[in-house]
Amino acid sequence: MATIQPGRKVTAALLRSISAETVYRGTPPGTQDITATTFATLTGLSFTLTKIRSDTKLIVDLTATAYVSGTSGHLAIIAVRIAAADYPVAEMILNTASAHTPITGHAEITGVAAGTYTVSLRARNDVGSRTTRVDAGDRFTVNIRETWA
Repeated sequence: MATIQPGRKVTAALLRSISAETVYRGTPPGTQDITATTFATLTGLSFTLTKIRSDTKLIVDLTATAYVSGTSGHLAIIAVRIAAADYPVAEMILNTASAHTPITGHAEITGVAAGTYTVSLRARNDVGSRTTRVDAGDRFTVNIRETWA
């Protein structure tokens, strides 16, 4: 493993060897309804993440849009799934039916071992009788940075 040593020139390659950043931008391939209060995978919204070290944390920033279909006034929660665990990143109350609403959030994740993972975007509602919807008019951007814990 590379380390920064006194007197050693710090290069971009050296910095990449001790930290990593993954940026994902995606659009749902079609209309998807989220009606459950448990997390469900958003189809077509996944990407690969390589975590270099086990003693680092992941900083996740997410920007997305979604809308409510039918009865409004519920909380939509978006998470990333890494290594079979869901990490909530963003939440927003959706009040206006059929209005694509921006949702942003930030999370810090610790305890993920070094390795390569498929990251899936997932969503749930706070109330089971409501429907959050995403479609081809929505955009998802996720930035995951590996940093020292």
